Amino acid sequence: MTAKIAGALACAAVAGSALAADMPVKAPPAAATSWSGFYAGVSIGARWAANDWQTSDVSPNFPGTIVPTEGTGGAIDSVAARFGGYLGYNAQVSTSWVAGVEADFGWADNKKTVNAIPGTAGLFFGTPLVGLPSGTVKETWDGSLRGRLGYLVGPATLVYGSGGVAPRSERQLHFGSRKPLLLRQCLQ
Repeated sequence: MTAKIAGALACAAVAGSALAADMPVKAPPAAATSWSGFYAGVSIGARWAANDWQTSDVSPNFPGTIVPTEGTGGAIDSVAARFGGYLGYNAQVSTSWVAGVEADFGWADNKKTVNAIPGTAGLFFGTPLVGLPSGTVKETWDGSLRGRLGYLVGPATLVYGSGGVAPRSERQLHFGSRKPLLLRQCLQ
């Protein structure tokens, strides 16, 4: 008889464990995703520089003596590899709104030289101009500092707008002959 009682207790113990495994258990609540915090990174890409050169006056002292043959302007465009980095901070100010600030800095060696400067090729009393000046446009660094305000449309989706300032380095150089030739130029 003791063997029957021991067998019944053993079955009850095993059955109890099996029933406990089938009981529903609530999962712990998922932690809410926060957009607050610092971030940083690097960037590699390309910069396309589109510079339009306009020559407004080649010879102001002799009106009508120089006739441009190729118009008064043209493009001095270039492409270069760009390397940079950025860092920023976001603050989730409510369950749906995120505000932030970001800065970035990049460098590329955009450089293009043209000979002659757009708008300087022409005829002087019917004779082609010689010794025309060459022009170079060089861009090196760029950066930006901007603020951001966004709305969370989902836990991982932020729709935002941003605005700020974006300075860059650009130099225009022109080299002429020793002949008197006045150039006034501007980049548009």
